[in-house]
Amino acid sequence: MKFSQRIGKTPEVKQIQINWIDDELCNRLWNIIEIFVENTIEEDNDNNYHRRTKQKYFDQVWHHYFKKPLHSQPNYPFIEIRNYFFTADWFEKYDFIEFILNLEIDVIPYKEFSDTINSILESEYSGYRIIDKKVTPITNEIEITEIKEAKSISKRYPQFPGIDKHISQAIEYLSNREKPDFRNSIKESISAVESTCRTLTGESTLGKSLSKFESKGIKINSELKKGFESIYSYTNSKESGIRHSIVDNIVEPNFSEAKFMLVSCSAFINYIISKSKINH
Repeated sequence: MKFSQRIGKTPEVKQIQINWIDDELCNRLWNIIEIFVENTIEEDNDNNYHRRTKQKYFDQVWHHYFKKPLHSQPNYPFIEIRNYFFTADWFEKYDFIEFILNLEIDVIPYKEFSDTINSILESEYSGYRIIDKKVTPITNEIEITEIKEAKSISKRYPQFPGIDKHISQAIEYLSNREKPDFRNSIKESISAVESTCRTLTGESTLGKSLSKFESKGIKINSELKKGFESIYSYTNSKESGIRHSIVDNIVEPNFSEAKFMLVSCSAFINYIISKSKINH
């Protein structure tokens, strides 16, 4: 704890940054962009390959992100990119980081870049983390671990195809800062669970699978079973409108519900697979 925190002059813990980015977070995010992106591609300007790489970076920023004519690039494009970042709205800063993560420039160490950004987001109390190259509104490291583990199951266990795609799509819908689609995010989260259950029991729905788990050697606590029966009922209720045609009296799901479903479904998938004989 800092001296100023010990004597009560500055708060011990920052408020979680959801709809803003303070100066400290902004400065640190830019520093990482400068270190891992701009300094990396500027490393050897006498080398033809690096010169081409640098120009490719500028061209992609101007063409795909700024959507400006390529001939409008100034003599020092880095300066304009930096000025943009520091004057951009909080969500545009995340847009730009996401844009960098999805570039295909081989000299950029993407994993180290992503991991370092996440470390800063955590230490500066941002309500977002990078998951699957998306800036995703998740505020708890345990939640992130559950989502990442569930998303990796299809790679670790090929007999569970589709889980990764459903989880990725749920993240995509949830993390769209312009037009988030919470209903479809929830739908994809529960579809990931159903995909898991289909492989384990042969049943296509969670409702039928829950009653079959024990006969397949998967013992679940009765109260946990009731809890997931209720969650499944929520996704199938007409009031939620998640799996039914949209009517006037639906209660529109919000971010909190979509996030809860993403984390809960990911945790349930991890739990069920750990309980199954596949791990024994």
